[in-house]
Amino acid sequence: MIIVPIGEISLAAAGSTSQAGEGLLYRAAFARNAPTWNVALSYQRASNRYREIGVERDSERIVEQVQGSAGWSLGAMGTIGASYTSLTYADSQSARVLSGNYSLSLRDKAFVSAYAIRSRFSESGHENSIGFNLTIPFGPRSSAYLQADRGGVRAEMRSTPPQSGGWGYRAAISTGSNAQQQGEILWRGNAAEMTAQVDRAGGQTGWRVTGQGGLLLADGALFPTRRVESGFAVVRVPGQADVRIYQENRLVARTDARGMAVIPDLRPYEVNRLSIAAADVPIDIRMPNDQIRVVPRYRGAVSARFVAVREHPATLRIVMPGGAPAEIGASVTAEDEKSFVGNDGAVFIRSLHPGMMLTVDTGDGPCHVRVDAVPDEMLPVIGPLTCVP
Repeated sequence: MIIVPIGEISLAAAGSTSQAGEGLLYRAAFARNAPTWNVALSYQRASNRYREIGVERDSERIVEQVQGSAGWSLGAMGTIGASYTSLTYADSQSARVLSGNYSLSLRDKAFVSAYAIRSRFSESGHENSIGFNLTIPFGPRSSAYLQADRGGVRAEMRSTPPQSGGWGYRAAISTGSNAQQQGEILWRGNAAEMTAQVDRAGGQTGWRVTGQGGLLLADGALFPTRRVESGFAVVRVPGQADVRIYQENRLVARTDARGMAVIPDLRPYEVNRLSIAAADVPIDIRMPNDQIRVVPRYRGAVSARFVAVREHPATLRIVMPGGAPAEIGASVTAEDEKSFVGNDGAVFIRSLHPGMMLTVDTGDGPCHVRVDAVPDEMLPVIGPLTCVP
C-alpha cells in the first residue's frame, strides 16, 4: 500500500497450486477520502488456474472483478452516493450492479434513506429496484424500522436485551411476495440465552424455542456462562458479592457469592477497559485501583483481579495527661499512616488494629498512644485515650 497526496494506492497479488496447476491473482485499487467526498476504484483479475480454498464450482469462482464507488456530503441536507460492481465468473456468466442512494438524518430522531438499483445477470436479464428505509431509535437499545420497495413493505420493532442481562423482543411484518409475520422474545442471563419465536407465512404457523449456554473452566474455577464468541475475562473482587462490573462504562455483570464473574464479549486482540462500581464495596475495603485494562486473544481467557484490602477504620479521641484534647492540627503517625488531630482531639485512622502505637507531635514534643483493643464494629469511636510523653 502506498499513500500519496492524491489518495491511497494499493497493489496485491496471490498465487495458488492445485490439481489444475499454478494460478495467479492480482488486484489494484485506489481510494481517496476528502472531508466532503470520497471515491474508490478497484480491479481484480485471476487466471483460469487460480483456485481459492472452499470455492470449487466454476459458477462461484470469480475471474474478473471491477468495482467503483463515490459519495458526497451535502451537509445538513444529507449524503448521496453511487456504486458499480461487475463480476465475471469462470463459467462465463456475469453480473452487473449499478446503485445510487441518498440518506438524511432528521436531528438524530430518525434516519431515512432512498435507493435505486439496476442489475443485469447473464442468466436472468435486467432487474430494477427502488425503495426507501426509515429507522427511528427509541433509546440505546430499541428502534423501529420500515422498508418499502417494489417487492413489498417490511416493518419491524425491536429491543435488544441489556448486556448485563434482561429481556428483549422483536416483532416484524412484511407484505408482498414474501408476506410473513414474526414475533420473538429474548432473555439473556449470566449463564444462558433463551429465545421463543413464532412465524407465520403461507397460511402456516411455526413455533420455536432455543437456548444456549456453556460451562467454562478458567482461573481454577468452573463457571456457567453464555456462549463465548470472542474473548472473555474472569473478574475477581475477592470476597465481594453483587459488585457491578462495567465494560467501557456499560454495565455487563455482577459478581457472584465468591466475588467472581465472567465477561464473555470482549474484543479480541484489543484493549478492553473493565471497571467496578466503588459504591458497591464496603467502606472498610480499600481498593488501590477500580479499573483494569485487558487484551484477550480470540476465544481466549484473561484474568482481571481487583485488589481488595480489608481495613478497620476508626476514630480515636486523644487527650493530654491533664485531660485537655490534643491540639488541633497536630501530626499523628500510626505505623506507615499519617493523620492530623481534628476538633475535640479526634483522629481518623484508616486501618486500626490492637496493639498499634500512635505518635502525636505536639508543641511540647512527641507523645504516644497505645490502642489495646478495637471494637468489632463499623467505624467505631474509641477513647478518650491519654497521650503519654
